[in-house]
Amino acid sequence: MTETDHDTSIPVCSLSKEDLLSARPDLEDIIAAMTIAEVDRLADKLSDALMETYWMALDIILDDEFGEMPEIDDDDMSDE
Repeated sequence: MTETDHDTSIPVCSLSKEDLLSARPDLEDIIAAMTIAEVDRLADKLSDALMETYWMALDIILDDEFGEMPEIDDDDMSDE
């Protein structure tokens, strides 16, 4: 892994008005009138809501790909 590989972030989620309309076609008029800033605010809220699930899923995927890692005892960390 090169230094630039480590610094690169790959987006895994986006939100558009089309996504909102797909989820809630009954809100078509409201969604159509939304500004980019309002969609961005909803995207931030969605990101916050997904964060905990994201980290749990990532841990499961990494365990599946690379095997389970031994758990680190917090007491062991205090000796460092």
